[in-house]
Amino acid sequence: MQGKVNQTIKSENAAIKLFAGKRKDPFIFDADWFSKTVFDYCIDTAKGSNNMKYLNVLSIVLEVNSAEFSNTEGTGLLAIAGQITQREAPFKILDRVGRPEISNGHLVTQVGHQDLRDIYNEEKTFTLNPEHEARYRKRLQDNIRYYDSLDGNQDWTTPWEQSLINILINDYLVVDTTKPFNQHGYFEIENSLLRNQPNTRSGGRAPGDRAISTLMTTLINGGHGRAISDGIPFNNIATSFPYLANPNKAIIASIINTVAPHVIKPISLRKREDGQVSQECQ
Repeated sequence: MQGKVNQTIKSENAAIKLFAGKRKDPFIFDADWFSKTVFDYCIDTAKGSNNMKYLNVLSIVLEVNSAEFSNTEGTGLLAIAGQITQREAPFKILDRVGRPEISNGHLVTQVGHQDLRDIYNEEKTFTLNPEHEARYRKRLQDNIRYYDSLDGNQDWTTPWEQSLINILINDYLVVDTTKPFNQHGYFEIENSLLRNQPNTRSGGRAPGDRAISTLMTTLINGGHGRAISDGIPFNNIATSFPYLANPNKAIIASIINTVAPHVIKPISLRKREDGQVSQECQ
């Protein structure tokens, strides 16, 4: 398949659609709220500030009939992840993503401990290095216990905690092609698995879903208490291909793209200090 940027390309039988070009970034993320909750021993007050609102992103959108991915077991379950690799030898994974903010949210480092985030991001998604896996599991356990402590209640008992670690250590989205799609179904299959219940939705992650709020609710109270939210409303996507909104105007996007890295990038450089609740959260 060949075509031009910013145009929809179709296969001969129209079973596959492809789009590559600039679109408005659909991800919703309050960097300040996330940072305080992750690093500062508190559940920060929701302000509903979306740092991604005026950003544009170079996008690749691929639409394929789900029947093309039916498996021999007939379950319809798919594990999906994306990665950026170095084309020249030697082969090297530069970055990858399954679930959003896995590294910064789940593998955040205490001061005085080795930062595992870059090492983890260079792993092959479906074959983790066995020499590193024990360290990843210990870091996940430490962070689950940190989040569990934020509301003053212990929700993650040891057996359930280990089940969550087994899910999170494998960084890919799980999609059930036999179930109906829902724009708000992020972590649906994983939460159903933890509760030993059948999932009713397709799972995966719609581009504008409130993934961070869902993630924090799961980590902090296991879904047993109030919803933990950054206050940002759902960013509903379009119902027709390529689903992502037209890009923001050039002048606005240029200004925001210049400022945003200075707000968001420091999260990947921070470490959690041992101690009391941050003064900013009190």
